[in-house]
Amino acid sequence: MPATVVKKPAAKKLPAVPESKLKFSKKQISKRAAESKRRLKRAAVIALRKKENLVRAEKYQNEYIKSDQREIKLRRLAKKRNQFYVPAEAKLAFVVRIRGGLIYPTLCPKIESYPISPRSGSQKDRSEPKSQRHPSTWPIDNNDFDYGNQGKGYAGY
Repeated sequence: MPATVVKKPAAKKLPAVPESKLKFSKKQISKRAAESKRRLKRAAVIALRKKENLVRAEKYQNEYIKSDQREIKLRRLAKKRNQFYVPAEAKLAFVVRIRGGLIYPTLCPKIESYPISPRSGSQKDRSEPKSQRHPSTWPIDNNDFDYGNQGKGYAGY
C-alpha cells in the first residue's frame, strides 16, 4: 500500500513589512495623487485667470488708445477753429490708510503735561500750575530712582 503523506497545515505567514508601514505608504500614495490633482486644477485656474487678465488688458489698452486719439482730434479741432482746448483731469485718486499707534496730535501736549514719576507727589508740587511743570523740574532723588533695580539686588526694599 502506498504511504499517504499527511501535510501539516502551514503556519500563518507574517507579512515582510509591518501593517502600519503598509497603511502609511498607502496613505502617502493617495495623498500624492490628490496633491497632483489639486496642482493640475490650480494650474488650470491660474492659466484661465491669465487669459482673462490678458483679454481685459487688451480691452483697456484699446480704450486708452481711443481716448488718446479723441484728445488729439479735439485739440486739432480747437486749433483749427482758433479756440482753446482744456484737457480733462485725471479721474484717479490714491487713498492711503496709515495704520499704527493711537497717539493723536491733540493729545500729545496733554500727555507731556502729566509727569509720571515714582515720587512726584508733594502738596507743594500739586499746587503749581501745569505750565511750570517741566520734566527737568520733577522731584526725583537719584538715590531712590534706579530704573528697575539694575543689579542691586533687593537690599533697598
